[in-house]
Amino acid sequence: ASRRDRRIRQRNLNRLEVFWTLRAALRRERQDRSRIMDDLRKDFLEETAARLDLIASELVRFEQTPSASEPLRIGLRSLHTLKGLCGFFDAHEMEAVAHAAESLLERFRRDAASRAAGSPPDPEMSDDVTLALKACERMRSLA
Repeated sequence: ASRRDRRIRQRNLNRLEVFWTLRAALRRERQDRSRIMDDLRKDFLEETAARLDLIASELVRFEQTPSASEPLRIGLRSLHTLKGLCGFFDAHEMEAVAHAAESLLERFRRDAASRAAGSPPDPEMSDDVTLALKACERMRSLA
């Protein structure tokens, strides 16, 4: 083989080596990304369970003491965070349920403000708290 043919063959071998090296690096990167996403999903599920437990306990506390604003504040903050996490992980159905539950808690907060202004309590509040607890259970089943 001529010197030119050897250089062409060596160049092609070099290109193949670069190709296989890049391919292996991309495969490792994909596996690493997959492992990272698996870890993030696991953390998301753990965080979701913990937040749903907190929201449920705060709803019960609110039902027992409707004049307390702290349970609503904690519940709303937790639902808002959970809703954001759902959006990140494309859990759209759970995000929609979280949004509905958040709306219920906002209504509780408005009702608490009007009670403080002298209005009578909402007679359906207990049913709404039960509905919010059911929303938590629905989110748990979707996780």
